Amino acid sequence: MSKYSGRCDIFDSLSDISDFSNVHIFIKNNPIELRINSQKDLVPYYPFIEAIAVYSNGVCNISIGDEPSYVREEWNILETDISYIKRIYNRFKRNKLEITVDSISEECKSWLWNWERNENTFKELVKRIIEAKGKDVKFKDLQLDYSQYYRQMLYNEMIANDYPKNVALKWCYGWKKAMELGMGDKVLD
Repeated sequence: MSKYSGRCDIFDSLSDISDFSNVHIFIKNNPIELRINSQKDLVPYYPFIEAIAVYSNGVCNISIGDEPSYVREEWNILETDISYIKRIYNRFKRNKLEITVDSISEECKSWLWNWERNENTFKELVKRIIEAKGKDVKFKDLQLDYSQYYRQMLYNEMIANDYPKNVALKWCYGWKKAMELGMGDKVLD
């Protein structure tokens, strides 16, 4: 298991390769090949999972997912939690109870196993659900502490491989979160 995703990922598969001339990497169904000439070029893709790898005549073709594996898991967790928060919202609405971020959050606290570690994220979800009147909400910009460890490990590895700080922050946290972490406009470079 890799320290970059907690799964068998690109780091596990390709960290010992020094010659990338016969390794061709593609993201999901995209026909355009990634330009990987060295291990340094591969670092940002360490937490990605191989979808398929074909080795033939000394050539390796690899298709990887379009997001790091920890991001996919984070989204799955959030989708499950959103459906639970919506049920609470709808129960409050049906029973004509006061619908506020605090009242719904209080009800959710005891049922969502990761509430304490992600309180701010969940309160933001509750707020969005209330604003959407129980309908679907956007959530892919939110992050759970679950993936923080993996994001930090990848960030440290990118810095150790001489990636600029703003590039590493954008890659690991997304530009919005990177700006919150103190890079300001430099993140958009």
